[in-house]
Amino acid sequence: MPLTTLDKGKGKALPEPSHVLHASQFSSSTSSESDSDSDSDSSVSDSDDEVTQEYLDSLLEKARQSIVASARSEEDAVEKKRGDEEEIIDLEPHQENQEKLPPLDPGTLPNPYIILGPTRHDGPSTVRDLDAENTEQSTSSLVAPAPPAPPNQLTKKEKKALKANTAGKDWFDLPAPAEADLPRLHREVEALRLRNQLDPKRFYRKDEGEGKGVKGLPKYFAIGTIVSTSTPFGKGSGDNLTRAERKRTLVDELVDDAEAKRYAKKKFIELQSVRGAKGRGTLAAKKAARKAKCAREMATATGSDSFELYDLRVEVICPPGETIMCGAKPGDHFTIEGEMLRLPQGQGFSIYSLGAVLPLLAAKQRVEITDCEDWDQDFQAWGDNGRATTRKVGMNTGTPGASTT
Repeated sequence: MPLTTLDKGKGKALPEPSHVLHASQFSSSTSSESDSDSDSDSSVSDSDDEVTQEYLDSLLEKARQSIVASARSEEDAVEKKRGDEEEIIDLEPHQENQEKLPPLDPGTLPNPYIILGPTRHDGPSTVRDLDAENTEQSTSSLVAPAPPAPPNQLTKKEKKALKANTAGKDWFDLPAPAEADLPRLHREVEALRLRNQLDPKRFYRKDEGEGKGVKGLPKYFAIGTIVSTSTPFGKGSGDNLTRAERKRTLVDELVDDAEAKRYAKKKFIELQSVRGAKGRGTLAAKKAARKAKCAREMATATGSDSFELYDLRVEVICPPGETIMCGAKPGDHFTIEGEMLRLPQGQGFSIYSLGAVLPLLAAKQRVEITDCEDWDQDFQAWGDNGRATTRKVGMNTGTPGASTT
């Protein structure tokens, strides 16, 4: 028995293995027996050259007894060893725990590729062809395919969602387009709505959702494509367009139309003329027209012999409990002497105060003071500010009782 790391050091001496003792005893017994047998054989051979059956039976009986005695001695030695020896932990696997060898019987084997003859001198009787066998099996087992599994039943929520995707059978299941396609479809629908501007001879009723953008599109609608009819040589006709004339969208086809281009250009010029009347440079023209009007009024006033220049004194009056706007304060005044406007030294001037006086002046005097500016409009704006009692202007004409507020 080989020594392990646990067998080293101090410990109880193990007895000799039983099989070694038995072997030595058996060898000594067999040697003694062989000596006795040799002596007996020599004596028997001397006495009788022939071995009897009884002698052989006796030898067999002795062998059996010796085997039984050796087996008993082995068992006794093992039991004694178990009782005497200390507990030893053996890290090596025991013979019982070792993996068993697989059996020699392989079980069922596949058919061999080559089948030999009955004798070794015969050649192979048959050779297997796997491709032919697979083809034969596939053709022999050819059956109709299994029917597809029935689809799962839809829930009420799914049925409602599918029902909302189309307009129903009465409208030939007209689809509701996806939200992602609405901007693209809106341009196409808008081109169809503008068909009234393409042909001056045709008039169409206004669409319900026109001018509302994407929200004005109907819920269920579809845009179709005109299918070309077959011609003998595939050329263009009144119903067909050639490949060069076909465009990607309806808008591109309308823009490329020569007659539509001509009419669109005409309408564009009309719109530009209307916009030009209200656009850039029109304010200067209005001012020039006003100057011409003021000049005509001044010429008319100069030719009149009954024209008189007024000398006025305008004073600011504030009723109790009110406030004054535009920086004016009670007691502020200015005088108009002919064509001159005079203010006291250090006093501010409010243009709205002058606007209250202008309607009372003659045309020539008003034009000279205001330099042809429209002060009447400023005065009206002051009167429409919602607080007409905020400030009042008093005018003294030099005549008692002629002052107004």
